[in-house]
Amino acid sequence: MDRRNNEDQMMLPSSDKEVEGGVEKLAFDSALPSEQAQTAEHFISSVPDETASQSSLEDHKATLSKMLAPVKRTLPDTLTAEEIGHNAQQLIDDLNSKRKQDTQLLADFKQALEIHVQKTYVVVEQHLYQNYEKQRGVLEIKLQKLFTCLDRISKLESELQDFKQALQVLYQEMNK
Repeated sequence: MDRRNNEDQMMLPSSDKEVEGGVEKLAFDSALPSEQAQTAEHFISSVPDETASQSSLEDHKATLSKMLAPVKRTLPDTLTAEEIGHNAQQLIDDLNSKRKQDTQLLADFKQALEIHVQKTYVVVEQHLYQNYEKQRGVLEIKLQKLFTCLDRISKLESELQDFKQALQVLYQEMNK
């Protein structure tokens, strides 16, 4: 068995590997406790060569497993169904909360629009009635002139009718 196959069988977690003097060093994440953040140089350098026994390899695997056990506990490989369900429920709750906020925002916007429209309506209504009052004064004057003219026309028609009748009586007396 060659050295590469031994490393593949050891199932090391992903880490940054450096090659120094023909020996690979593993540098673990700095977030690990200080005793586990040390390099595993002495483990890898002592990996048995082709003539080493299987028990020595098992000892190295066991030592590495003990050293990496806290890392495996802090970073789970998979989430449980309960955790996934909890995360999904949290997303749904957040979505519903944001929808409620959006609904409230729309309601507030609608109310603000209604208030603005009501104020605009009042202003337009007042302006319209002011125009009606201005026009009413002008219209009353013009209507007064119209009715005066109509009264005068009515009087003139009445006088014309009286004149026609008088003319007709005169014509009849002349033709007799």
